Amino acid sequence: VLEYLQKNFIGKNVDFFKKQIEEGKLWVERPIPMRVCAKTNGLKISKKAHKSLKKNSVVEFVTIKGEDLKDFKLKKSDVIANYACIHELKIPHIESFDIIHESKDLLVVNKPSGIPVHPSGMSYRFNTLQFLLSKKRCSPGKSLYNPETLEIFPSLWPCHRIDKETSGIVIFAKNKVKCGEISKLIETKENITKRYLIHVHGKFGNEVKTCEDPIVDVDVCKKYENGGVSRIQHAKSTFKFVYYDAKTDTSILLGEIFTGRKHQIRQHLRNEGFHIVNDPLYGVMGILKDKMTGLPNRDQFNALRGEYIKKMEERMSKFKKESRCLNCNHINYFDDNFRADSYMHLHAWEYTYTSEETPKLSWSFITSPPSWITNIVPPNLLESLGNRKC
Repeated sequence: VLEYLQKNFIGKNVDFFKKQIEEGKLWVERPIPMRVCAKTNGLKISKKAHKSLKKNSVVEFVTIKGEDLKDFKLKKSDVIANYACIHELKIPHIESFDIIHESKDLLVVNKPSGIPVHPSGMSYRFNTLQFLLSKKRCSPGKSLYNPETLEIFPSLWPCHRIDKETSGIVIFAKNKVKCGEISKLIETKENITKRYLIHVHGKFGNEVKTCEDPIVDVDVCKKYENGGVSRIQHAKSTFKFVYYDAKTDTSILLGEIFTGRKHQIRQHLRNEGFHIVNDPLYGVMGILKDKMTGLPNRDQFNALRGEYIKKMEERMSKFKKESRCLNCNHINYFDDNFRADSYMHLHAWEYTYTSEETPKLSWSFITSPPSWITNIVPPNLLESLGNRKC
């Protein structure tokens, strides 16, 4: 058990798991197939009924904990369970949110950079836009989560998502029915317009660029065999030049996507040779900065993952220790170089749905440009942005 945990959870010291085993906070649950249970419990069933039982059907679990775990060998279907503290990653402090639109069914927000839309693994649970907005709207005395299981009961449901580093429009529904309606519209992509403001390195040129390179799903946080290399999907994006800043040798672009793939704009612009400013993954200093149109093999992926782990270790070595958890020994770090303008310069600027059959059902939401645009682009150009199309 310890060997498996040490191999698969790089960020945890093996002493932490040893302590959990000694204190009974970590255990293994082994499923007992229904056929075995029927036999060992003396159940009388016909041969015909016994044959009909599925081989992997589970009727109960047996728990192994304490001293029995020291030399315990895991099997494929075993479940490792434990009690542990949740230490979420920090997000920028936001005093108030920019509400673009609110109605009986919808709440549309201009999301700041650095905040995830909804819970993601154990890194973000309460530090999410969904929870923070629900908390602000929560009635006095009403709890938004179960303190024992940490299950969250939000009052808002995201109809779509954008990356944590991306700023801009996020549409929330105030009930699950409306969330389903809007999500379906966005998913089908019919009569939907999604436009982005983008800040890239280099002089883009005046021509409109259309990119249909495949989107390659590679996640260097995972191992090759555990989803590190996933799939390739068709995608289409169009980019139009807005302004060039000679001082920084950067360009402002207006982008439109016709397919909603993960990291679509970031990969397409990287492939075109125009990396997004401050993109931590596909940017000029990112692990995936080089053009990629096919899935890497195991060796290529492991080289990328090795580079990722090395960069993470170098980055963490520069952080200052802020505090240590007395319960699980987790160390909280503080980054001295953290700045609000250090996030990626990609902004979800406009979301529009046009219904030709029922015009009343049409909607359009647009945000004000972010500071990294207003600091560069002349005011007269900013005013004309709303009329520009890709």
